[in-house]
Amino acid sequence: MDKVGLAVRRIRPAADLSFTKLESISMKTVGFLLALLLSHLAQAAPCLIHNELPAMIKCAEEGDAVSQYLLGEIYLLGKEVPKDYAKSFIWTSKAAMQGEKGAQARLGFDYYNGWGTSKNRVLAYKWWSLASVGNDDPLLRKNMDRLESELSPSELAAAQKAATDFAERKSRKK
Repeated sequence: MDKVGLAVRRIRPAADLSFTKLESISMKTVGFLLALLLSHLAQAAPCLIHNELPAMIKCAEEGDAVSQYLLGEIYLLGKEVPKDYAKSFIWTSKAAMQGEKGAQARLGFDYYNGWGTSKNRVLAYKWWSLASVGNDDPLLRKNMDRLESELSPSELAAAQKAATDFAERKSRKK
């Protein structure tokens, strides 16, 4: 679980209190809960706020999925670094494997267009399918619909199976 998720999980019971219950909590307790939240956010802050590229690289190397995804975007677009599709693909893949939805969508585009990897429509559909879970992005849906019409029935079945297998493996690891 990432640092922010851990922080939220630790303070979630306090956040779930109703306003009626909040009236009975002392200011000392509120102060304690606020301090707890701030301490956990401070621990995660280096990987939440990237003022400089070296800090982002460090967080990405430590496994922070959002930093990995952002670093992949930086290499894809050539912002602050020379454009490098191979490095973009590597960082985006790492984030996508951790379940980062933006990275999963980007990885679909990488496979579809052959950016940093060979073109692979089956893998493009797999990653777009994973990114689409809980995501109502019309552009993503439009791309998936177009790709469905380009894939053979066996390719579509393979892509769907790959997405399902990945999601099941991911859920077992939790």
